[in-house]
This record gives sequence, structure tokens and C-alpha cells, in this order.
Amino acid sequence: MGAAWKAFELRVAKAWGGSRSGPTGRMGPDVAGVPLAIQCKRTTRIGIKGSWIVQARADGKKLHLPWVLVVAQHADRAPVAVVDHDWLVRLWKQAHEQGGRDASPPV
Repeated sequence: MGAAWKAFELRVAKAWGGSRSGPTGRMGPDVAGVPLAIQCKRTTRIGIKGSWIVQARADGKKLHLPWVLVVAQHADRAPVAVVDHDWLVRLWKQAHEQGGRDASPPV
């Protein structure tokens, strides 16, 4: 694993308020200390591989946590996230019911 990959995982971990799990990420999420199972993938061409989703879902199931797959293209400072749609809808509804100002879904 190269320095750029580690830096990407560290950047994602810091954004979520967690820490990079390091070598233990092979057996679970790449980010520790957050109530999510976050899996990070860095790729030369943006795209989502089915095996990445399977891994993220398995991490979430094992830990009984919602899963998040964060994908970035090399040199990309704006990664994308893939999550379970039903979980995202529940999260949005909860925020909307609590009167959150940013409760509108992005367009």
C-alpha cells in the first residue's frame, strides 16, 4: 500500500472524526472510532466495483453498523460515497423530522 493510499484513508478518517485503522483494515473497516463501517477505495478510474460493496456491507453486518464506501480517483480531492439507500432515506427523514436546516436532499 502506497503513501497516497494511506493519506487518503487518513483524510477520510479525519473527516469523520475517527482514525485510520491501518493494517487491521484488511479484516474490517478502514476507519476506526466512528459509528459507521467505512471502507476506502482509491482507483485510477472512477467506478464502483461490486466486490467493494460486498466488502463494505460485510464490514457493516459484522459490526452491526451502517456501511459507507468512500471512493476517490487518484489526485481527486472530492471523493464520492456509496451507502445503503434505505439507511440514507431513514437518516434524511430523521433529520427532517428534527427540523434540521439542511434537511433538504441535495439537487
